[in-house]
Amino acid sequence: MLVSVGVRLKSAVRENDTVGRLGGDEFVVLADGVSLEAGVDVVAARLLDVMATPFIISASKLPLNVSASIGIAEGDRAAPEHCSKTPISRSTKRRRPANKGP
Repeated sequence: MLVSVGVRLKSAVRENDTVGRLGGDEFVVLADGVSLEAGVDVVAARLLDVMATPFIISASKLPLNVSASIGIAEGDRAAPEHCSKTPISRSTKRRRPANKGP
C-alpha cells in the first residue's frame, strides 16, 4: 500500500521534484521553484486528486483519508540541514475525504 501511495504521489509531480516517505504513513514532496501565487495550490490539488481514487488490494477498494500540510521556505537552501532551521513563511492545511463511491 505504501509503495502504491508513493507511486501515485510521484505521478503527480514534476520529474525534478522529490517524493519521499518520512515514516509510517507520512510522505513529503519537495517541489523546488514553485510559484507562491498559484503554484502551491496547483501542486496540492494534483496531489489530492491522485489520492482520491481508492486503492484496489486483493479485489477490495480501499479509500484513504488524506490530509496535507504545505510549508514554504523562501530563499536559497544549499543543504538539507538549512531547511530544518528556516522559519516557514506560510502554512495551509487541506483535507479531502476518502472517496466513498463505488
